[in-house]
Amino acid sequence: MTARRLRGRIPIGWLALMLFLAALAARLAYLNSRGLWGDEFWTVIAIRLPLPGLIENRITRGHLPTYFLLLKPWYGLFGESEWSLRMPSAIASAAAVPLLYLFVARLWNPTAALWAALFLLLNQRAVWTGQEARSFCLILLAAAGSFHALVHALEGKRRWVWAYGLWSLFGALQLAIYPLLFIWQGVVTAGWLIWRRRWRWGWAVAWLIVAAAAAAAYLYLGAHATESKTEGLPGWYPWRLYAKALTEVFWGEFDYVFPRDIFRWVGLALAVGVIAAAGLGSRRMNRAGAAEGAAPALVSPVFGWWLGVTWAMAVLVSFALISGLFQVLDDSTRYFTIGTAGAAALSGVAVASISRRVVRRIAGLALLALLAANTAGWYMHPGDQIREAVRLVAEQRRPDEPVFICRDTQAETIADYYGLGTAPIGIPRARIGRFQIERILEEGTAGAPGFWIILYKERHTPLLMVARRWAEGKFELQGGWNFSRSRVQHYVRGSGGGE
Repeated sequence: MTARRLRGRIPIGWLALMLFLAALAARLAYLNSRGLWGDEFWTVIAIRLPLPGLIENRITRGHLPTYFLLLKPWYGLFGESEWSLRMPSAIASAAAVPLLYLFVARLWNPTAALWAALFLLLNQRAVWTGQEARSFCLILLAAAGSFHALVHALEGKRRWVWAYGLWSLFGALQLAIYPLLFIWQGVVTAGWLIWRRRWRWGWAVAWLIVAAAAAAAYLYLGAHATESKTEGLPGWYPWRLYAKALTEVFWGEFDYVFPRDIFRWVGLALAVGVIAAAGLGSRRMNRAGAAEGAAPALVSPVFGWWLGVTWAMAVLVSFALISGLFQVLDDSTRYFTIGTAGAAALSGVAVASISRRVVRRIAGLALLALLAANTAGWYMHPGDQIREAVRLVAEQRRPDEPVFICRDTQAETIADYYGLGTAPIGIPRARIGRFQIERILEEGTAGAPGFWIILYKERHTPLLMVARRWAEGKFELQGGWNFSRSRVQHYVRGSGGGE
């Protein structure tokens, strides 16, 4: 059944609901198969605080508190289990799928919209966003809402200008990467309006209101943030990072299923091909409309292609420019997740522009298979197994054995959340010398029959080496366990170990 027939037989509201439920199912699958990871523990710390403390904690750490304020009532109603903390993210991420369908159907056609929605439904990065208790899901939803409202507003529906402004402000007050998309979105739209001689100063007012509100929030944040982890980088990112980021925006991370570099290069070439094919397909749609005698539309497929490229690549390009010119951003590719919906829109248009139905279906199903494979790889990935490490220690330790956790500021929260049963002794991962570690071990193990060490993301820490040397003649290594990004060691006092 073609997309046009499907839309003709099923009301648009029911179709949107079906897409939402299917996307939600994809995000609920294996939702709690992985324990919380480092950044999610900041969410736990924040929502446990009273409202004034929550706001102060987030602003001090360099984050706007919007997401955490929205999550706190949910926490009050449903608790802080992994499932409960991640459920709002799953709902928000799934809600972006029908919004993308409506956006693409408005600019291109129902066939492109259905393919685009299916691509976003199975995009590994979008699923990942919907399975963690962080705010990336909300900026993905805000982007989908703002692009959908933008198209309606450009068609002359004035009330949609307010909807566009509210969606944009909602996204801007979530995370600092959203304003980067908002700026490029405004530049492309303003350029299009001026070129088509449809510029209205009302648009400038709307953009200025959103920009002023966001600027005030971030200026206040910058003046009061005292513990932000942002630090300078040596210069421009390696070009391989840009290639990896663009590939992951379109298809997800290949390392889970296709670990060889050749697959990532094929994915990059495929992404570039999709962008080009979507542009050519949009031009053909414009020409077909002109041949039928239709007046040139302000909101046209070609304009939609520009919006799609902006959505997919705005944050990536902005990070490249800011990191190279000012050297103030880190290199995590997860910040580019907001572009997955734009990539899905371009992919849907590229597939729908194929004239032969059989070839179109084969191409679409092939892309769906690639996305599904990468998403299945994510489902099977163990994640950060600090949960498994803490629970193992909780089950096997004696009550009088201390536990050292190698983690900067979250040791107590990790131990309490997963039921360690004792207050851990935190040891920083870095910026600590051998003698400091030995003093912490000496004081913590006084009179104890043994001790446990839990390491989480142990980069740059000398703890294990120092502990092994320090324990010689006093303690013996009883056992060691390796988990994904976590390790556990158990020492017991030897016969010649004194007290």
